[in-house]
Amino acid sequence: MKKFMWTLGVFVLFIAFNSCGPTPNDAVEYNDKIIAQQNRIVKKEDAFLTALEGSAADMKAAYDSLIGQVAASISATAALGEFDGKKDFMDASIKMLNLYKGVVETDYKVLVDILSKSQDEITDADQETYNAAIQSADEKLKKANQDLEDAQNAFSKAYKFDIDPTKVVE
Repeated sequence: MKKFMWTLGVFVLFIAFNSCGPTPNDAVEYNDKIIAQQNRIVKKEDAFLTALEGSAADMKAAYDSLIGQVAASISATAALGEFDGKKDFMDASIKMLNLYKGVVETDYKVLVDILSKSQDEITDADQETYNAAIQSADEKLKKANQDLEDAQNAFSKAYKFDIDPTKVVE
C-alpha cells in the first residue's frame, strides 16, 4: 500500500508540474501580440509609401505616423516580457522593430527630404539617392523579416502550435 501511495503521489506531482507550464494557446496569444505590433507598423508603412505619391503634407504626416507607430510597437513588445522564462522571440521581434526604426529614420527620411523638394529642384543625383534608399530599405527589411520568421517558427515548434499564414492579427 505504501508503494502505491508513493507512486500515486509522484504521479500527482508530475501532473501538477506539467500543468503549470504555458499551453499552446498561451503561446499563440503571445505570438499574436508580437505579430500584431509588426502588422501595425506594416499598415503605417503602406500608408507612408502610398503618401509618397501625394502632397508633401500628406507624406510628412504619414511619415510622422509611421515613426510614432514604430516607437509604440517597440514599447508594447518590450512590455510583453518573457514567455515561460524565455525571451528569444521577444528579443528577435524587438531587434526587427529597431531595424524598422533605423530604416524609417534614415532611408525613409531620405525619401521625404527628396520628395519635399519641388520637381524642378530634384536632380539626377537625388533620383539615384532615392533609388539607393529604397533598395537599402528593402534589403534590410527582407533580412529582418526573415530573422523574425525564423524566431517565430522556433517559438511555434517549441510550444507545439502551427502558424496560420492566413490569419491576420491586429
